[in-house]
Amino acid sequence: MRHRDAEAMACAQEIEMGPEQVRVSAITLAELQAGVPRSHEPLVEHTAIVEVTASKEVVPVTRPIALRGGRLYGELQNDGQSVGLGDCLIAATALEFEEPVVTRNTEHFERFDGLLVLEY
Repeated sequence: MRHRDAEAMACAQEIEMGPEQVRVSAITLAELQAGVPRSHEPLVEHTAIVEVTASKEVVPVTRPIALRGGRLYGELQNDGQSVGLGDCLIAATALEFEEPVVTRNTEHFERFDGLLVLEY
């Protein structure tokens, strides 16, 4: 949660209080966890991730998500855009569920047609 970033925590809490089903891509969970060893307080960071994601459905990379994510990756590469496969899989997950991506890195996701991107 980016060193207990106050904006990220507030956004997560606001989403948690809403009536909608909240999902998180398995890729997002892996990206969050990748920050734990790099944190100055790994246990605190890990605990924050567990607390924020505990009540959310973790969406695995299913066949339709993998196919869509791979296609998005190839299309952007063909257009000469530098893009990570992880971002493509996160976008594909949101598109499959017709849900927004909530992120601080809007520029990573605004290039995906039809994807609603919410910035915090």
